[in-house]
Amino acid sequence: MERKIRTMPRQTNLAYDMYAPGAERLPAEETRILREPEKRAETSPRRGISYGYIFSALAVAVMLTMVVMSYAKLAELNIRAASLERESAALRTEQAAILAAQDREYNLAELAEYAETHLGMTRANAENIVYIDLGEGDEIRLNGAAQAQGGSFLENLRRGFDRIIEYFC
Repeated sequence: MERKIRTMPRQTNLAYDMYAPGAERLPAEETRILREPEKRAETSPRRGISYGYIFSALAVAVMLTMVVMSYAKLAELNIRAASLERESAALRTEQAAILAAQDREYNLAELAEYAETHLGMTRANAENIVYIDLGEGDEIRLNGAAQAQGGSFLENLRRGFDRIIEYFC
């Protein structure tokens, strides 16, 4: 079997290849039109910055400003805290000095003398101390009305109701 090879005729652009077989000569003006692509009116692409970019840049600038301001505020607060700590330490030492001076001022012997001379107080001796023996246990004594525990259920209920009214009135 014989194989047929198909060959395609050479395709050329007649406007550029004037000497190709079967090419017709075109007038010079038409060849110039075919050779040169049409020139479009030059319009510059939009080179302006879009509003989105402007808004984004402003948002970033505002955020950076806020971060810087917060760091400045933090530094200010740290300085204030350090000064307050120094002031607190000074006040603590002053308080300790005042308490030591107060302890020197009030002597227990002087207080005992003041209590005996001006207030008429006396120190307790072993003779003045009385001990109470509670070996028998504790005891509660009620009023006469409360001692009467006997009676019927209705009487006890009425007495309980009377006690509640007496409590609130």
